[in-house]
Amino acid sequence: MMKKIFAIVLALTLVLSLAACDLLPDIRGDVNPKPAGAATAAPTKGNVAEAPAEEPELSVGSSTSNTYKNEFIGIQCTLGSEWTFKTDAEIQEINKTTAGMMGDDYKDIITNMAVIQDMMATHSNQMDTVNVVLEKLSGVNVLISEEQYCNLSKDATVQALTSMGMNITSAEVVKIQFAGEEHAAIAIAGDYAGLAIYECVVAVKCNGYIACVSVATWFENNCQEILNQFSPC
Repeated sequence: MMKKIFAIVLALTLVLSLAACDLLPDIRGDVNPKPAGAATAAPTKGNVAEAPAEEPELSVGSSTSNTYKNEFIGIQCTLGSEWTFKTDAEIQEINKTTAGMMGDDYKDIITNMAVIQDMMATHSNQMDTVNVVLEKLSGVNVLISEEQYCNLSKDATVQALTSMGMNITSAEVVKIQFAGEEHAAIAIAGDYAGLAIYECVVAVKCNGYIACVSVATWFENNCQEILNQFSPC
């Protein structure tokens, strides 16, 4: 029994991180972009036009001891000694393997990847997990809001978990306080083989990316308690 639970925990680590991020549909029709040819006025200061600010260059986070920090997203967290973080080197190998570009420069890899694993941490109970995944937005999807993102991703997430044998009892898009701001999130509750499972995926839109901060806990709903460990940086 415990071997099977451990196997689904490993699968959950991947599914809960990527289900919301990897299956984003084209939102054409869900948002109303500006008409073709419409000009965007440059911001002004007094009577002098200012050049629009450039988006920051993508940079991945870093995990040192039990502290994670990503200035590109603007979030950081420190978890207790009962948590084990994947090292930066391990995260790099995950991304290189995902991209299938083992021999290429890592900076080039993450620049070209649509989905980037940025942080992974596992509790000493070998069941609770925290993950941060970045998804690059492109085309009309750059206009998507965090709430739209969660609404479009919720069904795909539920379908992925159900296909793994989970019984989903509730799944909803909610607003939560995260790292000092209000963000949209997908909150899911269910069970597997009689064991309660709770999961929360927070969507943080930043600089042309959506960061999915995913927490999964078993037995008790400690998702918000864990998310409270994140703060702005």
